[in-house]
Amino acid sequence: MVRKRLWFLGYLVVASFLAGSCGRPAGRVVQGRCLEYDQAGQTCVILDEDRSQPVRFALAGAEMGGPPAVGDVLRIYYVNEGQARRVKNVTKTDLSKK
Repeated sequence: MVRKRLWFLGYLVVASFLAGSCGRPAGRVVQGRCLEYDQAGQTCVILDEDRSQPVRFALAGAEMGGPPAVGDVLRIYYVNEGQARRVKNVTKTDLSKK
């Protein structure tokens, strides 16, 4: 009887974990060269490498290592179109530190 209850509780834990993770919207990543950076307005325009068109992102509240410069290659993670969550400056990333 105790074994059946443990198995049932185990199934409930796994099912609740799977159900909770399925409802979240997946984020997207875009990478491209920075065409314009407005530090006061906290916006950035990049040339998307996949679609070859400029895309504008609001950077307010986004995690950033430092301000990008025009010409840097940026990788931007976002969930809502036009609102960045994380910005990684690929140009200034030092891979030799690993």
